[in-house]
Amino acid sequence: MFNNILRRNNNNSNPTNTLRNASNQSTNITTGLSNQPAPRLGRSNSQESLSTLVTSSTGRSDPNQSTNQHNDDSNSDLMSLYSDAATVINVPIEIMRRPLPQYKVVRQLPLISTFLHSGTMVFKSLDSFNKYAELGSTNDQQVKSDKSTEREYPLLQTFSSKLSLLKLNSPILTILKYKSSTEKYEFVKVYFKVLTNHINYYILKFFNDNGQVIDTIHLLNNNSNKPTVDFNFEHTNFRIVGITGTSSTFGTNGLIKLYVMKNDEVLLCNDKDIEINDKDQVKFNRKRRDSMDEAIDESSLYSLIESQDKLKISKYIDSQTPLINIPMSQYLDEGNIKMEKHFIKNGTIKIFDYDTNEISDENIKLVCILLVLREQEYRKYKSNNKPSYVNNKD
Repeated sequence: MFNNILRRNNNNSNPTNTLRNASNQSTNITTGLSNQPAPRLGRSNSQESLSTLVTSSTGRSDPNQSTNQHNDDSNSDLMSLYSDAATVINVPIEIMRRPLPQYKVVRQLPLISTFLHSGTMVFKSLDSFNKYAELGSTNDQQVKSDKSTEREYPLLQTFSSKLSLLKLNSPILTILKYKSSTEKYEFVKVYFKVLTNHINYYILKFFNDNGQVIDTIHLLNNNSNKPTVDFNFEHTNFRIVGITGTSSTFGTNGLIKLYVMKNDEVLLCNDKDIEINDKDQVKFNRKRRDSMDEAIDESSLYSLIESQDKLKISKYIDSQTPLINIPMSQYLDEGNIKMEKHFIKNGTIKIFDYDTNEISDENIKLVCILLVLREQEYRKYKSNNKPSYVNNKD
């Protein structure tokens, strides 16, 4: 289904050392994601915090500088890092209205599919899936009917219908949210819209279990030679890299990263040449452009993308730096790993969270955003050059 729409538009575990290893990568978050060999990823300790790697206000951190000198198990070093961040930035850092040091939980959510169904399920952990596979697929009716038995169930499940192409203004993807092992409802409806030949967008409408809209997020797709996706959520600007754009025939190597960006960086979601009307439509700000003498406004990402000046686009995007050197979240495509019975593991979403019990409401929505872009890339032709998790030994 995604292919049909994209063609139409074109014609028109125990993790260790993730944060330390990831910080040694360049903060140029867009360079070579599609063409270079896949990066090596480690896994992170649960005691690591998102605030341990904050970019300085004077520019990017040195990509060759080692961070292995920090002892993650030392409270004094952690407090020193917090202090350094406060000294350099001089203002409290917040992500989605919450202080940076609160993001100490690292979640890894497996994406599971089956041979019999086309949708993808997201579980809160691999252990949760194992319990689901063991009990959820049992033929023992007595166990199934025993209400005292704790039943595991997915967090989310994607669903798409080929009939949606025949219906006007119908969603191209629906994401279901589970309330229990037997109850689920339509949580997200995804719509695809075209702004220009080089910029289009997704509208994600979030619903509660009563069918009322509770939130709307616009994902603006930059389909230039440097594809990115920009959006604003809870007073925070985000950028997603590792995707190939909606007009490309070929998919990525399977690593999609979501970064928190600085507020002063001009992204598509806060570009003055773009506005969102009361009908949730993204429009070109024609009044502003008509008042300007220059044909191309080089302070506007929208204007540069429309100019298709590849050198200027690359320079502009490469100059933009994230607030934090590591992704807030990322999706790793692991191919088709055969699991128990008829289940297949497709990949893992890793995300920082502040809630130590259940995945937070904000992060559930970020996971849905990654699911939409994963679906976009999944339906394209992809090479076998896939990244993988590794355990690095110091």
